Order: sequence, then C-alpha cells, then structure tokens
Amino acid sequence: MNRYRMPAIVTGLSGCLLLATMPTGAESGLAMIPAAGNDYYYGMPGVAAPLVIGPPLAAIVLALMTLRRWPLQLVVAALLSVPQVLIGWDVLPRELGLVLYLTGPVTRAFALIGVLACAQSLWRGGAHRWGTAMAGLALGARLFDTALIGRGSSLGRQQLVLLWLGMTAVALFALLAFAWRVQWADRENADPRSDRPLWARARTAVLAGVALFAIIPLSQVSRSDLAGLLGIASGELAGHRHLMAAVAGAVTLVLAAAVAAVAGPWSLGGALTMTVAQAALAVPLALVYFALEHDAAARCAGLLAGVALGLAATATRWPVAATGVLGVTAATSLFVADLATGGAPDRIGTGHRTVPAVLILVLVVAAVTAVAAAVTPAVAARRSLPAVYGPLAGLMASGLVQVLDVTYLEADDYLDPTKHLATTGLLLLVAAGAVGGLGLARHLSERWARRRQAEQIRREAAEAERDRLAGPMHDGVLQVLALVQRGEVDPRLAELAGEQDVALRKLLRDDELRDDETHGH
Repeated sequence: MNRYRMPAIVTGLSGCLLLATMPTGAESGLAMIPAAGNDYYYGMPGVAAPLVIGPPLAAIVLALMTLRRWPLQLVVAALLSVPQVLIGWDVLPRELGLVLYLTGPVTRAFALIGVLACAQSLWRGGAHRWGTAMAGLALGARLFDTALIGRGSSLGRQQLVLLWLGMTAVALFALLAFAWRVQWADRENADPRSDRPLWARARTAVLAGVALFAIIPLSQVSRSDLAGLLGIASGELAGHRHLMAAVAGAVTLVLAAAVAAVAGPWSLGGALTMTVAQAALAVPLALVYFALEHDAAARCAGLLAGVALGLAATATRWPVAATGVLGVTAATSLFVADLATGGAPDRIGTGHRTVPAVLILVLVVAAVTAVAAAVTPAVAARRSLPAVYGPLAGLMASGLVQVLDVTYLEADDYLDPTKHLATTGLLLLVAAGAVGGLGLARHLSERWARRRQAEQIRREAAEAERDRLAGPMHDGVLQVLALVQRGEVDPRLAELAGEQDVALRKLLRDDELRDDETHGH
C-alpha cells in the first residue's frame, strides 16, 4: 500500500467516527438541511429562516469550494463538536448552547463533506475499495446516533454524553495525528480539475447552494398561500395535514433534481438512486426503532451488522450484482413482513418482536449501504461525489419522504406509515434496478472510451508508418526528377521508378485494408 494512503484512510475513518456522534433524521441519513415543509420550520418567523438556514448553507458551499482541504475540514468539525459535548456534560455553561446551536449544522456539513471528499480522493487515487467503503460508512455513521438514542432509550443522558465525548476525543486525536500527513496529491484527487475554468470548477457547489437557498422562501409558504394556489378554501386543507409538506417536498425534489441534471447526467443518476435508497429507510427504521425502543444494544448491533454486510457485498468482484441481490432480499423481507401480519406490519412494533425487527434492520441497512457504495464509482469518476451525496441527495430524499407521507393514512399514530411497508419494498427494488442501470451504463461508457483510445492509437501508428514510408519515396521521386531534368539517360532511372511504383501501390493497398477493417468493426 502507498505509504501516503494510510494517513488518508485513518483520517477518513476518524471523520466517520465523528459523524457517528451527530444526530440526524431517520428518513435520510445524508441530509444536512430538512426540506421545505418539514416540521422543523413549523411556526418559524420569516426573519428567523435565513438566520437558521444561512450558516449551514454557507458552510456547505464553502466546504464544496475547498474540497482539496478536506483533512482541515474534518479537524475543524472535530474542534467545533467538542464544546457541544462539554455543554451536554455540564462542563461549560448552558448559556453557550444557543450560540453553539447555530454551529451544529456547520459542524455536520464540514464533517460529512470532508468524509465524502476523502472517499472521492481515495477512489480517484486508485484505492477503489477503500473509496467505496468510505462512502458507505458515511451513511452508516450518520444513522448510528439515531440508533443509539432511538425511542425511549435505556441509556441515561450522562451515559450518552460520556460516549459522545469518548468518540469525539478518539476522532480528534486521530485527526490531529494523521490529517497533516495526507499527501497533497491525494487531496487534489477530491478537487475538480485545476485546469478547468473557475466557473466549471465552482458550478456544482454554486448550484447546490442555489437549491438549498430555495428552502428559505418555500418554508414560508402558509396554508392560505397554498390554498390560493390550489384554488380551494383554506379550511379544506385542515383535514390533510400532510398536503402542505408534500407540495413543498415535491417542489424541493424537482428543484434539486434540476440542479443535479445541470451538473451532469451521471450526477443526476447518482442523486436519484441515492434519493430512492435513502427514502426507503424512513418506514423500516420507524418500525424497527419502535419495536426495539428499550433495547439500544440490539439497534446498534443490527445497524453495524447491516453496514458491514453491505460493505462486504460491494467488496466482491461483482458489486453491482451483490447490491441487486441485497436489494431484492431486503424488499422480500418487507413483503413477507407485510403478508405475515395480515397487512398490518405495525404489529411488529407494538408487539416488540425482536427477531423480525433486527432482521429487517440488518437487511434494509445493508441494501442501502451497498447502494451508496456501488454508486460511488460512477459519481466519483466525475468528481461530484461530495455534492451529490451531500446536499443534493439528502435534500431530495427529505422531499421524497414528505411526498410519500401524503399517501399514508391521515391519523396521528406514529406507526401508521408502517402499514405501507410494501411501498418501501418497491423503493428498494427501484434502487437496486437503478444501480444495475448505472453499472451497465458505466461499463458501456468505459468500453466505448477504450475503443476510442484504441482507434486513436491505431491512427497515430498508421500516420507514423505513412511518414516513415513517405520519406524514402519522396527522396526517390526527387532523384528521378533530377535525372529527367538533366536529360541524363541512366539505367538506374527505370529501376528507381519501378521501386517507387511498388512502394506506392503497397502503401495504398495497406491503407485500403485498414479502412475495411475499421468499417467491419
């Protein structure tokens, strides 16, 4: 192994450990900012939205603009996370909590984009398996804190803070020890090509910022505004509490997809695939965490086992096929759970069925982790992994979850969405099929690129051979013309002219054969 590669791997793993201490919503592990229409914005004054969304938005754009500095991003994220843990441990006064509340999203943005930039750097640097594994670990790490806390966790507050403090300390120590040793060439692998114009290098970051900024006006749309747009009375929306969130989520989804499309077809394909995969997490995790609400150890063990299984599947020689198998298996488990409970899989949660809950957790997390790892090559090759897996896919997943919410039952039961467990199974099948499509498209693209390269080499060789033969022929022609001009009668004239005639005919015949072979292929 390259002696400079190990520091990059340790730095990325430390970043994943840091991500494991940062809470996130169960609906989308890589989301940095909730989509418009989320309950997060409910009742928020219009003047407060820019203050709440502004810092993380600026941090995301800054991180995407400075991908070459990803080791420094992870160090900054670790340093910012220490005061938050110390406040929870009552070492620092709680009055600082309001100030640090705004730095939380900034910390998560630097940590997640730094890890994804590390994954892209490793993949482009030749460590393909480490690069794909790092991208999958980023997703698994984002889910760890949610699995640890869960619903009604048996762990006390002091125990959680002590665990967070220990994990943060280990991550900070490793980052300070190894981040500065990452080779500069490895860092450049994560950055857009330096020979491109500034706009071409900054395009993805700016477009991602525009998509995130659009959340501010969308989050301020009121019920009366939506009713006016739909041409109905405001009171008619009272019985459809998910409708406003679904409309805002749909607009967010379309906007982020348009941004990904402008960034390129591979970015769009990767973002859509990750969107569907992450959206498939929401319902199974809600069901599993409710069933295991008093067993944090089972939740964490199931999550870790699922991440390990997903990474192991993509480390094989056929990662796309293995991902498809995991997706079909996870979807089948959800279909079986739905049928076995008579169309009411919420019984698994209310009955606290440990075995089926853990099995669903392992398979679903493994499938989504495998999707994240299997899509990495197609996106990292275009240097857009941090933007696609970071703000775009996370934002689109949050919007898609809100769109799906409107199809669920209009009741207040926490487990009502789990009655639509079959929908999640279909999403997993779609994600597995999308991975297969991306893998096939990438294979064909690489095959076409190799064919074009071989054709270019053949043409250069033919031109070199033509130049080699043209030199003696040119000299011979000049000699013949000189003899004719002087009027000298020399037996060598006929002989030399015959030799040039044979050489010229042979050259023309060889060119015709090469053209026939090219058209035949």
